[in-house]
Amino acid sequence: MKKYRFIIFLLFSIIAADPLYAEETISMVTTDFCPYVCVSEKEEGRNGFVLDIFRHIFEKKGYAVRFEIQPWTRALKTYNDKGPFDGIIAATKIHPVNKEIAVFPETEICRYTHKFYALKDSPLIGKWKYNGIGSLKNIQLGAIKDWSYSSAEVTRYVNEGGTHVNPMYGNDLVSRNIGMLLKKHTELYVENEFMVSYFLYKEKKAGNKAMENIVPADSVPVDEGVADSYPVFYKDRNGKKYAEIFTDGMKELRTSGKMDSIMAGYGLKDWRQ
Repeated sequence: MKKYRFIIFLLFSIIAADPLYAEETISMVTTDFCPYVCVSEKEEGRNGFVLDIFRHIFEKKGYAVRFEIQPWTRALKTYNDKGPFDGIIAATKIHPVNKEIAVFPETEICRYTHKFYALKDSPLIGKWKYNGIGSLKNIQLGAIKDWSYSSAEVTRYVNEGGTHVNPMYGNDLVSRNIGMLLKKHTELYVENEFMVSYFLYKEKKAGNKAMENIVPADSVPVDEGVADSYPVFYKDRNGKKYAEIFTDGMKELRTSGKMDSIMAGYGLKDWRQ
């Protein structure tokens, strides 16, 4: 009987020591950027595909996962000040993250890319291509004020303004910009492609047939380092381990088909396809 008690004790000791079994908590700071990161109460329980991916990877390894949503500038400061978190989601390598304390995994958790959108019957479709700022000069362009795009020259053009740029600020910016396009107050709308795809997915699902008229006209060029975005951990005893767990988990997500399932819940496809 003593032998069996010892075996049971040993088993519980192993479980308590191994994060595969023990519920160690990993906590991350992030920002609201739906469909990447969403406030679930506003999105029918959806947390955003980035949080779904991260949670799936770490919960499968026995971790309890906690997120805190903060404004992005504050989230970056919290990370750089070594706040009460294990890392930040989701930062690119050109974000002002303190590289001296940062550990980036090998694999990104998402990609930020942008497109120009137009109406399906627009004379621009099939004829117009982005070829530098000169190709936008005589086009009424919808955009978001103070936004960053995957091309520095497009970002500057939008934020410097001008008679042909119609940048918006405030709330419901995708919806309002799409509305401007439908009313033909603008000819093109430049936006993050996953944000537009998710918006159109929800609207079409709700029966809004007008959304069938919104199509991509061309892609915004991607500057080096601005697209791939990562969960960034700290250079401590856990950071390297978390980065390895994440990298291995992303491979498993793709080979198992779980990545496709997560993305489909937002009307999206894996950005690597």
